[in-house]
Amino acid sequence: MMKVRFWIQIFISCVAIGWFASSCKQENKKMPEDFELATAWADLTNYITKNTPANTPTFASRCLGYI
Repeated sequence: MMKVRFWIQIFISCVAIGWFASSCKQENKKMPEDFELATAWADLTNYITKNTPANTPTFASRCLGYI
């Protein structure tokens, strides 16, 4: 009787764990395309170059060169 009860508890535990694990799925997010990443990077670079205080053209070109 103890063995049957033990296996029933194991079975119920496995079913419960499987049910909880399958209900925790996240939405599949669309990965950006290569051109979208490149465009976003260029936009960010332009924004930082234009809006950083005391940013001279020499400083900006060196920073971009090191990237």
